[in-house]
Amino acid sequence: MRNSGPQSGPLLAALVAACAVLGSVAVVVSGPAASSVIGPDIGEARVSFGEHSARVVEEVSYREGIERVADLALVDGRPIGAIDNPDVEAAWAIVDSVWPDSIRQDLAQLSVVSERPRGLVGVVHLGGNGGWILSLDRADLADEVLVKETIVHEIAHVATLSPDSFTFGTDVPCSGVSMEVGCADAESVMARFAERFWPDGMATGLSADYVDDYAASGPHEDLAETFVAWVSGWPVGSPEVEAKIEMLSTDPQLASLAASLELRLG
Repeated sequence: MRNSGPQSGPLLAALVAACAVLGSVAVVVSGPAASSVIGPDIGEARVSFGEHSARVVEEVSYREGIERVADLALVDGRPIGAIDNPDVEAAWAIVDSVWPDSIRQDLAQLSVVSERPRGLVGVVHLGGNGGWILSLDRADLADEVLVKETIVHEIAHVATLSPDSFTFGTDVPCSGVSMEVGCADAESVMARFAERFWPDGMATGLSADYVDDYAASGPHEDLAETFVAWVSGWPVGSPEVEAKIEMLSTDPQLASLAASLELRLG
C-alpha cells in the first residue's frame, strides 16, 4: 500500500502487511473454484459470483474508518460493463491512463473507498481468483499526481510480489528470502533487492538511504517507492538510492514497465 509521496507532508503511520494482503485488508473468499485466503483479523470479504467466475466482485472490509464505496469488476484489466458510479468512473479514468498493457490481465478489480485526503490513498492485494484488487480513496482523486504515483507504487507490488515469485504469509516455509509479509523466491528481484539493501531485515536508520520515510518501512515498500522515484523522476541525491534504481533497471520486467509508464505519464 501507499499513504503518500515524498512531497505530501508528514507521513501517516504505515499499516503492517500480512498474508495475501498489502495493507489492512483481510479477505475470505468462498464459492465456485475459489480458495480461502485469510489475512489479519481486521475484517473479511464476502464474494458474490456473477454468471462467470471471472465476473466476481470481492466485497472487502477495510480497517475502521475506511468506507467501501463501490467496486468495478474487470476481465483482462478492462471493465465488464458500463460504469454507473461517478467515483468509480473518475478512478478508472486515472487507472486506465496509467496501467500498462503488459500487466492488464493481472488487474481483476478496482474498488473505491472513502477515508480522508492523504490517508489510505491506495492499496493492492491478491484476490481469491488470483487477480489483483486495486483500492483507491475517492478523497484523493482530485490530486491526480498523487494518485498516479500511488498507482505506479502499486504496480511495483504487482510486478515483484506476484504468486510465481512470492509467497505471502508469516509462517510459510522459505528457501528464498524471508520478509515480514512472506517469502521471496531466491532468484526474484524482490529477494535480490532485500538481500542487498536490507541484509538483516532492518532499515539502516539513515534517511538518505531512502527516497522517503515510507520506503524505510520494509523492503517491499522500499522497492516500490524507489520504483516511483525512478519512473517519476524524483530528485535523487543519495548514492544508496541511485544504487537501488540502477539495480531495478537491470530487471527486464521492471525496465519494460518503467519505459511504458514514463510514456503514459508524459
